[in-house]
Amino acid sequence: MNCRNIEQLLPLYVEGDLGADENSSVNVHLHSCAACRGISEEYRRSQDLLRLHTPPEFDAAFYAGIRRAVLGEISDAEVARPVFASFLPNLFRAPLTYAASGALLLIVGALAFGIYYSSTTVDRPVSGSTAASNVSTEETGASPKTDQPPDAPAPVIIPQRKSPESHATKYAKAAHSSPPQRPCEVLTEQATPQVTAPHIEAADVSVANVMTALTEASDVSDPDSASAEVANAGLTESAPEMLRIELQTSDPNIRIIWLSPKKTDLTTNSTK
Repeated sequence: MNCRNIEQLLPLYVEGDLGADENSSVNVHLHSCAACRGISEEYRRSQDLLRLHTPPEFDAAFYAGIRRAVLGEISDAEVARPVFASFLPNLFRAPLTYAASGALLLIVGALAFGIYYSSTTVDRPVSGSTAASNVSTEETGASPKTDQPPDAPAPVIIPQRKSPESHATKYAKAAHSSPPQRPCEVLTEQATPQVTAPHIEAADVSVANVMTALTEASDVSDPDSASAEVANAGLTESAPEMLRIELQTSDPNIRIIWLSPKKTDLTTNSTK
């Protein structure tokens, strides 16, 4: 055996707790190793010191005093402890199955209460509105309207963009409509009779006169002002005989009417 194994057996060797074989082996090693022999001597001296200091002997009164002190401290702690302090430990000592079942019951109850509360809050306004409609129906004596929705959106009016019209179309519409009364207010105080030109159909008019009339109509910017000037010019002078040119378009409701003085009247006025 080496020194390391002997050092572990030295406390038992000093007290005499080793067997015969181990005790003889330790004796053989201690005779040959001075270091292990010194360690065994240190163990022997410490054991001698422990034997000199024997523990004191306590009587029954000493143990009774300790018992009374401990019981007094326990009773004081129980008096100072609150009521819920003893309830909580007992609650958490319950088995896990009981705790899980209680938690499940609480969750189910909370869900049922939430569903019931939401259903009651949704049904109350509907019942109130139904009662109000019944009362109003009884008072007025008419059945409630169900066909028309309560909140119908207002119709959106989209403005339509007018297509540009030519000067000839504007003048034709102005001539086809009732004659304006404004030129009569501009006339002089001396009233002159209005001369109406004879009606000439579109078939009797030459192509040159039609082209001339359309060209002059395209140069006019305002048909009302042009007709007013023609009326004023005709009435202030000698009211020449007018030539009425009427053209029927593809639309039966639209006709082009052009009033022009005859050539004889124009030559007479020029000579004057």
